[in-house]
Amino acid sequence: MANKKTSDEIAKIASKILKDDSYSETSKSVAGSVLSQTNTKKGTSKDISEKASKVLRDDRFSKESKSAARSALSQAKKNKK
Repeated sequence: MANKKTSDEIAKIASKILKDDSYSETSKSVAGSVLSQTNTKKGTSKDISEKASKVLRDDRFSKESKSAARSALSQAKKNKK
């Protein structure tokens, strides 16, 4: 698992996404995950990692959504083989 935590700047972006009805459910899922990792060592789940990856690949998502997605992926749980 990654030992990274969500920065205050990213937490503010994630909070904004959650409060704004114009953001998609995918963006809100990623933002919620990022915000839940603000003061913990909890890693991003596989489901949220897949959503974050979708956000980064799709040009229709906002700059804020992409920032939250990058943060989520940087905190993703690592699969050990």
